[in-house]
Amino acid sequence: MNRSRELPSWRSWSVHAVQFALLALVATGSGCSDSDPKPAPRPPEVIASTQSALNARAYDTVKLHVEAKDDAGRPLTFSWDASEGLLEPAESGATTSDVAWRGPDCLPAGTRAEVTVTLTNDVAPATQKTFRIAVVPCQGPLAISAGEEHSVVARENGTVWTWGDSLFSRLGEPTTSRSDGFVEVLGLKDVMAVSAGAYHTLALHFDGTVSAWGYNTQGQLGDGTTTTRSRPARVSGLTDVVALSSGARHSLALRKDGTVWAWGDNAQGQLGDGTQEARSQPVQVTGLTRVTHISAGASHSLAVLADGGVRAWGDDSDGQLGDGGSPGGSPRLTPVAVSRLTEAVAVSAGGTLSLAVLMDGTLWAWGYNEGGIMGADVVLLRREPARLPGVAGAVDVSLGNAFAMVQMGDGSVWAWGLNTLGQAGDGTTLKRQPKRVPGVAGVTAMDAGRAHALVVLEDGSLWAWGDNRRGQAGTPLEASRSTPVQVTGPTGATAVAAGKSHSLAVDGEGQVWAWGDNASAQLGIGTALGGSASPVRVPSLEQVRAVATGAEHSLALRGDGTVLSWGTGHGGALGGGGGAEYRRVVPLPVEGLTGITAVAAGSDHSLALGGGGTVWGWGSNFYGQLGDGTTESRYRPVQVPGLTGVTAIATHHSHSLAVRSDGTVWAWGDNTFGQLGDGTQTQHTTPVQVQGVANAVAVAAGDYHSLALLVDGTVRSWGWNLAGQLGDASISGARAIPGPVPGLGGVTAVAAGSRHSLAVREGSPPGAWGRNSFGALGLGAGPDRKSPEAIASLPSVRVVAAGTDHSLAVAGDGTVWAWGNNPLGQLGNGLTEYLTQPQRVSLPGTP
Repeated sequence: MNRSRELPSWRSWSVHAVQFALLALVATGSGCSDSDPKPAPRPPEVIASTQSALNARAYDTVKLHVEAKDDAGRPLTFSWDASEGLLEPAESGATTSDVAWRGPDCLPAGTRAEVTVTLTNDVAPATQKTFRIAVVPCQGPLAISAGEEHSVVARENGTVWTWGDSLFSRLGEPTTSRSDGFVEVLGLKDVMAVSAGAYHTLALHFDGTVSAWGYNTQGQLGDGTTTTRSRPARVSGLTDVVALSSGARHSLALRKDGTVWAWGDNAQGQLGDGTQEARSQPVQVTGLTRVTHISAGASHSLAVLADGGVRAWGDDSDGQLGDGGSPGGSPRLTPVAVSRLTEAVAVSAGGTLSLAVLMDGTLWAWGYNEGGIMGADVVLLRREPARLPGVAGAVDVSLGNAFAMVQMGDGSVWAWGLNTLGQAGDGTTLKRQPKRVPGVAGVTAMDAGRAHALVVLEDGSLWAWGDNRRGQAGTPLEASRSTPVQVTGPTGATAVAAGKSHSLAVDGEGQVWAWGDNASAQLGIGTALGGSASPVRVPSLEQVRAVATGAEHSLALRGDGTVLSWGTGHGGALGGGGGAEYRRVVPLPVEGLTGITAVAAGSDHSLALGGGGTVWGWGSNFYGQLGDGTTESRYRPVQVPGLTGVTAIATHHSHSLAVRSDGTVWAWGDNTFGQLGDGTQTQHTTPVQVQGVANAVAVAAGDYHSLALLVDGTVRSWGWNLAGQLGDASISGARAIPGPVPGLGGVTAVAAGSRHSLAVREGSPPGAWGRNSFGALGLGAGPDRKSPEAIASLPSVRVVAAGTDHSLAVAGDGTVWAWGNNPLGQLGNGLTEYLTQPQRVSLPGTP
């Protein structure tokens, strides 16, 4: 045997060693070390997060906190971003970060603000955490509410219209009858939201006060009485209100500070004040703070807190309070926590049922299973909330009588439950489980009545379906509407203003039309076009709800509370800071004004009514007509000091007037003829109280005289009277103390021109008195009138305006009428001859 073949050589051992090493490299994946492989870096991990509020009121601040860890203890970097609102600088440590987010005043209905924090350790992919916050929905062109058998709409111009059953005056008293069934509620021009109960209605004014009308046996109108009212009455002592809800016989209001106030029936403790005593004036609901949403049911009430919790109080006989109480439970006289709900964003209280929408879009229900809303296979009642199957992506909810509606994040509406009158809107009368309502999309607002539904779409159109036996779903009368039908609503002009020699009108779409002199660009159409004897549209002006005219300038108040001006601003009357003779040929914003609810224009100065009832002025101030204690002209708005709680303003030549919420009238500026009504003829640069006037609701200022409309429909006048403009059956030099205008009752609005006066009268032609030069009174040719006389050719009007020697009116059907002097086309009839009797103005868009 050859031994060399039995034992490997040195070279052979070497080759095997190399092969073994290569195999080891392949097996381990490492060619330089036989230690364990290093794992890939891991991203940071969020281990805790908090937010101080889930629901935010306007401009609320929400504090957000995040805590994280890194597996290797690496330093972390935090970066914050918000889809809406503003973020303050974040305070970050090694593993934590805090930031304060300030929300906007509102967001489009159904949207949520998102705040995202991104965490990085510089070696691994980033980690993100998103917080969602529900914000107050923005008000669209229509604010709607569906009641028991009536419907209510607040238009963008602040007027309120009702239709349906008029039992117990819940429609309000009409300014004038309309063949289309719609009723404009008397005296309401500044309303931003409405709420219809069973037989009463609430209206929220832009200044945060509340008016009410209708049935009042339990004090649900909140005016300190139990008298049923066909005209709106102010709810006593209630200010800074941001939301309303009407129940069957009680009312709720949410204030800016997050407290809830209640009045009306309290037999089941639905007012939440710890008693069962009815209240005819608002009382604070016990123990509630940081509330963001309210809902009043038949005999119980609900509130959503900023942290997403829900509180309930009142009747609990069917478990509708959701706190797990025993069957047939006693009423809860103060709020209790609803079980199992921690992330609610909206609620709705029905008769014996309650619903809540959570931030994740799910819908939860508790109480009696009205109309099978909780499902056909569900027990008769639930005393604690349970998730409702078949609904996802909800953002709002509304309960009718045994039927429900939800608004979805995609702009659709779903409805189900009792459907005998077409409440589900699907073309049938069969009982339904949750199902999309066909034919409506882009919904921005919705509300369910007893058995009818209303929705507003993105284009501002109003649609209705369900019970229509009282006309509550729109005219003409039908037994029911099982599919959505557009409610056309009232048309025509809504406001007019008469200047020295030009005129303005606002149509139902919020557009402004102008005619007359344009030498000072007061028409807002550019100077190249010159004046116009026929109405022309003012470009770039939309969503306008009020206008005012000075001698050579104009103002427009938009629905968002901003003010625009144009024309020639002698003394700074345009508020643009451009000097004494500043000119604007097209409308531009007045600087620094937001949240405005009314405007007025004098010869060369302007006034605006702001939040909290404050008054702002700018322009010429030679007589102290700005009320700021000086006689210096102001080129930008300044606040009138010491004047709050104001509900109405007026000005004309060089003096100014204001009505406060207590019904007193205050005046400042020129007083040469006693037009300030303080018993003197002394000029005042700050407001003084007008003597002997109480319970005023509106004022009007002429060149040198003043008018006040009282709540009982009578009128007081004072100041210069050489043309009989005080209407007291005399022609005298002046009167420095207010006196009554004899024989004038049922008045709903007043206007004062240079030396003449006008009044809208309920159910009667308007009245006119004073100087009749060029037919300014509309009574035909003839002498001045020292007492009111009816303009017989105008059977009924809603609005009047008086210029130097011409007058305007909006009739009940929305048409515009003009009369008086006309050398520059200010009557809008295409001519320049004066008219001694009213003639219709062909305003595009009017009937």
